[in-house]
Amino acid sequence: MERQKKRSTTRFKNYEATLAPIFKKCCLKLKVFEDFLHQVNPELKAISRNLHNVELAQKRPGQGKA
Repeated sequence: MERQKKRSTTRFKNYEATLAPIFKKCCLKLKVFEDFLHQVNPELKAISRNLHNVELAQKRPGQGKA
């Protein structure tokens, strides 16, 4: 039982060491993507608001036209 526990722990540590660089890359990519979304968020909100306003204007024909 003790031998199996030690073997399992060793295998886990080896797998963890193998995956560590991949996790670091993923975390970095995630951080970059989160920063990108944070920068783009105001523009996305403005686009969404403008699309909503266009939809409202199309629902009420005759208003807002000069």
